Amino acid sequence: MSTAGAQQYFVIPLSVQKDGDDYLVGNAEMGDFYQFPEQAVKILNMLRSGFTAPVIQSRLQEEYQETIDIDGFVEQLTSIGFIHPEADKQKAQERLEAATRDSRRTFSVNPRIARAIFSVPAMTVYGVLLL
Repeated sequence: MSTAGAQQYFVIPLSVQKDGDDYLVGNAEMGDFYQFPEQAVKILNMLRSGFTAPVIQSRLQEEYQETIDIDGFVEQLTSIGFIHPEADKQKAQERLEAATRDSRRTFSVNPRIARAIFSVPAMTVYGVLLL
């Protein structure tokens, strides 16, 4: 029986970079990156587009003429937090937003002040002081 069923999934924002024959897929806020084959990236894109596991299974069966364990891959993606059932989208987005609030930041600076601190005249003054 299909564990993924006919439900749709929310795919979190992911970075996808070609890495040799495979792809490095991950989320910087979560700090998780995995190496996936091209088929896996296609599956992620199909999930992001709203396709269900049975539809993806059917389309990939036609394209590759082999059976791909979509349910197993969906389970893996769910366990690592890359996808969530559409019903849990709000909770997943809240968790992602919480992860982006970096606790390592000790202070926050107004962009105008930052530009002034690192401007050419300021850097010249810093250089003179160092000499």
